[in-house]
Amino acid sequence: MEEAERVQGLIVALGAADDDIETITRNGEAEWSVAFDGDTIVTLHLVADEARLVLTVPLGRPPEEQRLAAYETLLCYNMLWPETGGVRMGLGGPHGELVQIADLWTGDLSTEVLGTVLRNVAAKARMWRRVIAGGTFADPSVGVGELSRDFFIRA
Repeated sequence: MEEAERVQGLIVALGAADDDIETITRNGEAEWSVAFDGDTIVTLHLVADEARLVLTVPLGRPPEEQRLAAYETLLCYNMLWPETGGVRMGLGGPHGELVQIADLWTGDLSTEVLGTVLRNVAAKARMWRRVIAGGTFADPSVGVGELSRDFFIRA
């Protein structure tokens, strides 16, 4: 588990250095939760044999009458992976919450890079959460190709 301990060290150092982080919880040998506020919690799951962290953030559920439009928008967003830094969206089961997912390679990961990526992921999740809760998917004139560049993530 030496990769998990190395990542643990980076996360602990980040928590001490980043005032935006409210709490960090180690959920198991290879999983942590980083809370920026009560609604924005990024879960980090270490896939040690692939040297990557999988970052996930729940985004909520779209209004029932707009589920199809929301799913179509997020599937189109997934196809923009070269522009989103590989961020993708998923669905946590039938009628489940939408989830933002990003991979972060751990090979030469530093505390600074980890902090930047976590803050960016959290900021984008807040934006998506507002869009999903606001039900803006119903407007067919707003396509995913017209989304603000703010929705794209870069480290």
